[in-house]
Amino acid sequence: MDFAAYLKCGKINLVNTNTDTWKAVKNGVAICYIKTGADTIPHSKMQAEQKADGLSNGGWVVYPHVSCVEEMPAIDAGGVNIIASIGYEKFISNEKMKSIALSKVRACICCGNKAKCAPGITIIFWGAELTGRCKFVAMPFVNPGREEAECIMALIDIYCRLKCGT
Repeated sequence: MDFAAYLKCGKINLVNTNTDTWKAVKNGVAICYIKTGADTIPHSKMQAEQKADGLSNGGWVVYPHVSCVEEMPAIDAGGVNIIASIGYEKFISNEKMKSIALSKVRACICCGNKAKCAPGITIIFWGAELTGRCKFVAMPFVNPGREEAECIMALIDIYCRLKCGT
């Protein structure tokens, strides 16, 4: 199933938040953001990557929501934030899906947002230790192919079960 059909089938509505940006909403809960065009990621360090990935020529990026660090139990183990995997057990048992998702966890790019995590923190997320990462565990999927789209849809399904009860 393609991504647009998946959203429609899942009764997920797209709300235009500004130029070339949509928030996908189910039962009043934001579940992902979709950006298109040349300025899909508003951080200068990532704009060069966008051009290399073709976003300046009409590409797109999907940011699926995962239960964020602030909502999940975290244990500090000598400066390492251990993030619980509550609700994601089946997903992370699929090594291929887990590997795709973990490869997308954004490095801290000193964005100056309220996370105040620059130059990045070390986290243990879904059993993997990741260094120099943003506290918000953002996962931008740039121009997702078939396997990445399947991963996004699986993450959205889990988030919907956890946050929307569906």
